[in-house]
Amino acid sequence: DGTIGNFQLNINHIFNRMETYFGKSVVYYRENSEIKKITFRELSERIRKTANYLIKTGIGPDDTVATLSWNTIRHLELYFAVPLIGAVLNTINIKYHRDVIKNMIRENNAKLIFYEGIPEDILEGINIRSVKMDQAFDDNIYSSEIEKNFPDNNEKNAAIICYTSGTTGNPKGVVYTHRSIFIHSLSLLGHDSIALSRQDTSLVMVPMYHISGWDIPFAAALIGSNLALPGVHPDPPDIVNMISSCRVNKAFAAPAVWTSIIEYSISNETGLEPLKYAGIGGAEPSDYIIKTLMESGIETWHLWGMTETEAIATISKPETGNVHNQGIPMPAFEINAVDEKNNKLPWDGKSTGELLVRGAYATSGYFHTDSTDKIVYMDGKTWIRTGDIVKINPDGSIKIVDRDKDLIKSGGEWISSIDLENTIMEHPGVLEAAVIAKKDDRWGERPLALVVKKASYRKKLDKNSLREYLISLDRFPKWWIPDDFYFVDEIPKTGTGKFDKKLLRSKYSK
Repeated sequence: DGTIGNFQLNINHIFNRMETYFGKSVVYYRENSEIKKITFRELSERIRKTANYLIKTGIGPDDTVATLSWNTIRHLELYFAVPLIGAVLNTINIKYHRDVIKNMIRENNAKLIFYEGIPEDILEGINIRSVKMDQAFDDNIYSSEIEKNFPDNNEKNAAIICYTSGTTGNPKGVVYTHRSIFIHSLSLLGHDSIALSRQDTSLVMVPMYHISGWDIPFAAALIGSNLALPGVHPDPPDIVNMISSCRVNKAFAAPAVWTSIIEYSISNETGLEPLKYAGIGGAEPSDYIIKTLMESGIETWHLWGMTETEAIATISKPETGNVHNQGIPMPAFEINAVDEKNNKLPWDGKSTGELLVRGAYATSGYFHTDSTDKIVYMDGKTWIRTGDIVKINPDGSIKIVDRDKDLIKSGGEWISSIDLENTIMEHPGVLEAAVIAKKDDRWGERPLALVVKKASYRKKLDKNSLREYLISLDRFPKWWIPDDFYFVDEIPKTGTGKFDKKLLRSKYSK
């Protein structure tokens, strides 16, 4: 055995660094339409008081505490307080149906649930103690004593349970350990990653109720980076105001959120200064998003990940290649691709197959769910199926062609819904586009496009002009072109900002 390394990589160490070295760093947060701020030193004291409250409430090691909350200061306190005392935090997506939430709480045996900014009828039938996080809650919590001593949590212990978005079936639980959170947070600090530093103020628009906010809150605490949290039900004016008022230079969100921010900024001529970097994940950003941000002097980063990889697992930056690609893996993370018979595919930028992953923050299975069909053994290693169909380039960067369940099989040939969506969204009159398979008696399936027009094109964009536009680009065989285009006011999104294709298929595919 070696003589170095007897050190637990846990959230305790992240908290200790935040409290000891970065007391002057701040968290800006929006509450009741007002932007407030708190130093890391003050936040650390509140976390200790929250931990003391939890212990006095009867929460102990290995107990599960659930949350139904937004990107708020109270949620951030629970991010640390719960795992610090050895308990497990279950961040529940507020967009889930009540029955799904009940099943989750039953599955992980949660003892307590904290909530804010949600309709209280969501909690009906949930038979555990629920605590509303409001001013009365604050008064109770912050009158508590400071918890002085935390157990030195084993790095392999569970810290957070996150559930998949459920776009391909019932949501499945993924357990993040202290170690996986620490290593993933550390990987976010590198220059070729999102490079968080003490000089940054990062606006976290990715929901903290899903994939632990991409671990950005933990990474910021680890290095002393300022944070900005947009609070309950933020809208584009709130976001733009925070960027300006809090001097935000880095911001992270799904493409749909960026689209709404850009549209608001353009229509109100507000600008997005001093923003310099935009992290985009959850789906591939459109040309419109990338071009508009870049023309505003904002560098765009394309980030790929999933619940099973603790969010950010690959990154593509302008200096490393095509931002439309999903980029290369982060440290402590590996990729490969296989065909339908699990044969390893070459990295030639042409061969198409399912993406496999493994790493320090990649899951090895699901919580209380049979994961046998997700595992592939190759080269003496265990890999996890992602469900993403990709090409891997010679430089190791990946290009996602589609989700396996979103591919359209027409006449025995495959059509990529992602390629069609991104091309349709290049049209100057299109704000958003989602493509799904529609059943067809002759071909099996045919592509159907649902399109949201920009306001300036509402009267001058029709199906024929959009079809002719796609044909004129000469990028696809003509049989790829959708047979029909439905113009809609909006495309429904999941709680993580992705197009809700499961809902779209149930409504339009027959």
